[in-house]
Amino acid sequence: MKTCPFCAEEVHDKAVKCKHCQSSLVKPKQGDNKLLKAILLICGLLLLFPLFVPFPIATTIVYLVLIWYFPRKNSKIDLKARLRDWKHEWPRVIVSGLVILIGLMFVLPNSVQEATIEFEDTTGFPIELRQEIFSKIEAANDSAREQADELYPTEMWLNLQVGETYQITEETPLMSEYDPVDPIAALSKIKQLPAFTSVTVLEIRYKNSQPWYRVSTSYGNGWINSIALLGQFTEEEKENTEANQEEFTRLIEEAEQEIKEEYELNEEEYSSIWLEGVTKNW
Repeated sequence: MKTCPFCAEEVHDKAVKCKHCQSSLVKPKQGDNKLLKAILLICGLLLLFPLFVPFPIATTIVYLVLIWYFPRKNSKIDLKARLRDWKHEWPRVIVSGLVILIGLMFVLPNSVQEATIEFEDTTGFPIELRQEIFSKIEAANDSAREQADELYPTEMWLNLQVGETYQITEETPLMSEYDPVDPIAALSKIKQLPAFTSVTVLEIRYKNSQPWYRVSTSYGNGWINSIALLGQFTEEEKENTEANQEEFTRLIEEAEQEIKEEYELNEEEYSSIWLEGVTKNW
């Protein structure tokens, strides 16, 4: 027999509950104490973390602690062993990944919004006018890029012009048909144009968004796939790249000057409106 510590009555040695006061006579297991400490720790983090870090990050960390620290049924908490054997804890890994992903979905948009809110206008113009000016700046950029690329294409193999004559620098296949009915038979009719052959573009067609050129050569007429010309105009492309950038810069400067004169802007106001538009993604 033993004495109940709560009511001092005698009970059986193996009793787990006092028959007199109904109190539990089972001592709490060590694992239960650890679980209680873990829950208290998590509650403390949940209360304190938002004071130092954004709430979504705090919540994500708390949930990760819950996922990895919470014990299995009838097992002790062993966080180090659990992290060490993470490959065998695939359900927790999957849930952890989802928690982190959801946390990022909340944090990233908030970060963009905060960056947007922090921008302060220094021009004094109404926002509608600033947006109108930024739209014209963007349109001028697009127009300048298109004009420069049309005048000085930087990828020659995709931009050969009808009526122009070019010199290939490598052996290039010349097909008799653009879209042959019998591709196998068409392979036997392919000619190989030697390097440094001059070709004049007669027609351009597109197949799977890829240009094909019907050309005239001293070896006869036929079709050349633009892919076969890749890397054959390196010198021209290098010259065109420099000329393209110069032309783009010239067109941008002209458009910038026109916008400044139209809205009576100085350099600082123009730059401020452009930066605001980019920052706020107008």
